[in-house]
Amino acid sequence: MPLHIRSIHVTCLLSALLIIFFPLIFPASSGFAYADTTSPAAYSGKALSVPGSYATIQEAVNAADSGDTIHVEAGTYRENILVTKNDIKLSGHGSGDTIIVGNATGEGVKIQANNVTVSGFTFKGFAIGIFLYKASNGSVFDNYVTENKFGIWLSYASNSLLVRNSANNNEHNVRLSFSTNNTLSENTMQGQFSYNFGLFGSSPQHYFQTIDTSNTVNGEPIQYITNAGNLIIDPQTYPNIGALLVVNSSRITVRDLTLSKNLDGVLFAYVSTSTIQNITATDNKIGIELFRSQNIAVLNNSIRNNMYHGILLSGSSQIEVEGNNLVSNSEAFYIMNSNSSVIIRNTVYDNGIGLKLYESDGNVVFHNNFLGNQKQTDIYNSQNNRFDNGVEGNYWSNYTGEDANNDAIGDNKLPHEQLDRYPLMGRYQQFNITKEGDSYSVELISKITMDDQYLNPSKGTLGFRAFTNETVTVSRLIIPRILVSNASIVTVNNSKPIFKDEKSNETHTILYLVFPPGNSLVEIGATAAASVLAAEAGPNQKVTPYALVRFDGSGSNSSLGIENYEWAFGDGTSGSGAFATHTYSKPGIYIVTLTVKDAAGNTVSDSLTITVEESPENKVAALPTWFLALTVFIDVIAVTSIVRILVMRIKRKKK
Repeated sequence: MPLHIRSIHVTCLLSALLIIFFPLIFPASSGFAYADTTSPAAYSGKALSVPGSYATIQEAVNAADSGDTIHVEAGTYRENILVTKNDIKLSGHGSGDTIIVGNATGEGVKIQANNVTVSGFTFKGFAIGIFLYKASNGSVFDNYVTENKFGIWLSYASNSLLVRNSANNNEHNVRLSFSTNNTLSENTMQGQFSYNFGLFGSSPQHYFQTIDTSNTVNGEPIQYITNAGNLIIDPQTYPNIGALLVVNSSRITVRDLTLSKNLDGVLFAYVSTSTIQNITATDNKIGIELFRSQNIAVLNNSIRNNMYHGILLSGSSQIEVEGNNLVSNSEAFYIMNSNSSVIIRNTVYDNGIGLKLYESDGNVVFHNNFLGNQKQTDIYNSQNNRFDNGVEGNYWSNYTGEDANNDAIGDNKLPHEQLDRYPLMGRYQQFNITKEGDSYSVELISKITMDDQYLNPSKGTLGFRAFTNETVTVSRLIIPRILVSNASIVTVNNSKPIFKDEKSNETHTILYLVFPPGNSLVEIGATAAASVLAAEAGPNQKVTPYALVRFDGSGSNSSLGIENYEWAFGDGTSGSGAFATHTYSKPGIYIVTLTVKDAAGNTVSDSLTITVEESPENKVAALPTWFLALTVFIDVIAVTSIVRILVMRIKRKKK
């Protein structure tokens, strides 16, 4: 083979081997200068090096022209970098060994220009590690950002790329604010105490980005869902969720998830006719945020320990917020520029502020429990909001008024918080009971705490356990009549409670009663057939005439509680009460009957015998008949003699 042809073959073979093994010899993370084909920017200028040509990165940036590339060798650099020139590329040797260190202030690198690329660095210890501010077409690749207040922050940025960055253990790992049409891919965010990912803005464009599931939060994919409809998001359909954002969608149901460690546990932006239910949202900045959304139901969620707001309604309307527990958030509810929503049956406990209204009108707030919040309400420039349903308001732990008419609603010191005209005297509570496949609600206003609710069809009773260590006040109980018959029959620990009032209509029975302090077993609605009733009149007795006889019927018992005790003493007289007394004037045998009646109107009787006898010292001994006749004869002779003597004396005086 001619020599020149052989040389061509060898050259081709070496070129092929170089193409195959080049990525293995010089991987992307090694710091070898390579052209990144995923970047939108094309650089054709000169190359500058640090520390070769310039002592600091900022000096190189100041000296660079558009299109230049700055290569930064391995090392630790203590500086804040500002890029205000377009078309500049900052290329570190690798994120493992090219480290930019701060003093907790300023930015590691702040980009205020277009077509700027930052890759291959670690940014550590800044207020913001990488900050794109009013920049477009930026590219941020292969960086490691840690221990900053904000890791990577895009603010008013557009058309930029974030690819293969690791943001770990920053207070806020990755945040996009007021930014448009950016692309995020293969970024990882981790941190036990981090708010990992966040997106917010003020217009639809700010919520439209390209964010795929290759981006992860604590190992789970970010679910960024846009333009969807008729979608269920739960552990079956989406088993792994690192962060959840739903944008410009309708008929979405989010349920049965635990979401934490982000700016928002759940974000709905421009969403309509949807539901969020049974979510646990903890340790976020905001538990649930609805931004410019309408006709959303937020139901039965647990929202705890969120730094800013438990539930934020921003520019939203016709929202139903019901049955949620909001505990230990800075602000439980923040209703901002939101109207015509209903907030009912929520428990708001131990928050900084219970309810904050800011320039919001026409909302209705009732049957909520505001307990132990540092400040119950904060109202600013908000009109026509109602804090009752016309007859009942909310329970406030700081309300100190009185209930003079025993209807479980405060009667003085009104309106409470300058808002609530009908503050409740106890917590509003509701539980559901299923009967024959249908669910019915039982409502309670009381300071007791309910637990272990049940329906016993065989006895015809509805029951629950109750506890309170608070001051006893009147409780109001509303029971659907379809659940139990005789709903007005109530026992507490097998005794009848103190009734204040009872009302009923075709569908419900309303009871006003007083529960005792401590633990109680409450049963409601027992039928007559289900009653256990026994009378105990006491033992037989023997007495003397006019002796005080004591009767004790306290041994009687009833599963429904005994309403009254009636005594018939056997001599035509009667008495009442568990304890009674009586006297008998004549000796004889008397049958005494005790009749007891329970709360259902059932009666039962028991009897005892009273024997009345003269005492021995009052009895006369029996004498023979002849002796009695002799006594009478002697008495007659004696009387006759006395009469004769008196007559003779009278005659003598006349002479």
